[in-house]
Amino acid sequence: LSQLWSVGQSMIRLDYANVYNQLSTLEQQSTPPLNRFALELKTSFRLQILRLLERSYDVLRNKECTVRLGFEQNQKEMERFLYQKSWERSGDSWLPAIADKLDEDNEDHRQLDDNKIQNLTEIVNFLEEKRLS
Repeated sequence: LSQLWSVGQSMIRLDYANVYNQLSTLEQQSTPPLNRFALELKTSFRLQILRLLERSYDVLRNKECTVRLGFEQNQKEMERFLYQKSWERSGDSWLPAIADKLDEDNEDHRQLDDNKIQNLTEIVNFLEEKRLS
């Protein structure tokens, strides 16, 4: 529970590197279902940040992308991810995809993200009840 709380605090502070590091640690060192939720939360957080970047920037430096999307350890994975999301490479920068088109493509994912967040909330409540009893 304290690890999840720590992730939430990092999210509030927009400490991207810490969010991704903590979630990766939870994903690798926890048992089901917590490790699955850590992976889903990391994926959901990354997609939310991607949407914010698409709405906020016309051009984004490569270094900024790696930090904000949590790919500091794997540049090739980030490139694959951004190409899948219709971003374009321009020298040492990335050109975000058009947000309106992506909103239509990601409508189904929003519902899934809401369900995942609800499930995570239920797990946290369960763990909190166990701790208090």
